[in-house]
Amino acid sequence: MPELFVYGTLKRGGRLHHNMDPSSCKYLRTVELEGFKMYDLGWYPGIILGDGTVKGEVFEITEEMLVHLDEVEGVPDWFRRERVNGMWVYLFNADIKDAKSIDDGLWREPDGPATGKP
Repeated sequence: MPELFVYGTLKRGGRLHHNMDPSSCKYLRTVELEGFKMYDLGWYPGIILGDGTVKGEVFEITEEMLVHLDEVEGVPDWFRRERVNGMWVYLFNADIKDAKSIDDGLWREPDGPATGKP
């Protein structure tokens, strides 16, 4: 089954994690993904290629779940899904010119703690 790297609202404890049906998604490990820069886009983050490290979680998921999560993530308008180090990753696919960078690469829900346990 494919592996998916998540770094924002899809992480355990994130506001969209409920979209990851436990019968189709199995948590595997935490990962630090190098070569990417994270940006705060309001109530969710986005990453693009850049000089940084993003902290997230890896899940083993079904192909059907990937199709569902593409819809949740707004592929292809807001995000695009690409393979990075053998995992699927959602990269931001729109303008980030006014977005604030998240230099430590760890997404925190607005008005709350960091989600997940990276």
